[in-house]
Amino acid sequence: MNVQNERLGLQTGSLALLTAVLWGRNSVAIKMALTGFSPLAVAAIRFFLGGLTVWTWARAIGVSLKMEPEEKKPLFGLATLFFFQIYLLNGGTHHTLAGRSTVLISTYPFFTVTFAHFFLSGDRLTRLKLLGMTLSFAGVALIFSENLLLGAHPYLIGDGMVLLSAVLLGGRQVYLKHLTQNMHPARILIWQAGLSLPAFLLLSLLFEHDFPFAIDTPILGALLY
Repeated sequence: MNVQNERLGLQTGSLALLTAVLWGRNSVAIKMALTGFSPLAVAAIRFFLGGLTVWTWARAIGVSLKMEPEEKKPLFGLATLFFFQIYLLNGGTHHTLAGRSTVLISTYPFFTVTFAHFFLSGDRLTRLKLLGMTLSFAGVALIFSENLLLGAHPYLIGDGMVLLSAVLLGGRQVYLKHLTQNMHPARILIWQAGLSLPAFLLLSLLFEHDFPFAIDTPILGALLY
């Protein structure tokens, strides 16, 4: 597929900057929500409300949300990737500090650039990108070295989960770039959330204890946490 890549303009850059500002509050908001809900429950509530917002927006601008037959496989693949990426972010944030989670998830451009180099035509690594990747990697290395030197092992599992979420997020960004060549973003967003929402909700009901009828299964609980 010939993927369109354009230079960053003023309008696009401003939207990207606004997204970065809002993204900086993401881990803080997750950490606050985790004081009352479990990681999977937070995801279920978040994307139910987000899905309603996207649905309202799509209806307002007249975009069809019907999934075409040829879109089923890529959208299910996206929803699967989305599920694991979000759970690792929420679960990892539960086991680390919000500030650490924010730094670690913000390394996802490092992985986006790497995946884009191999999977997006015309989106190759440059010296400037390599410089940014080096700084990003140095920050992550500093955090993990602090864990090991100071014995901050309670954060190590959470940090690792959030970092893995950043890897998946980088891959998801590149996959989204492919999908948006032929699908409207509203349709992608609604099915990304809609297909993963039942999994978030069902696993929350079964295995996480802030819901009634949760199954107390230590092995599965350990896997989910």
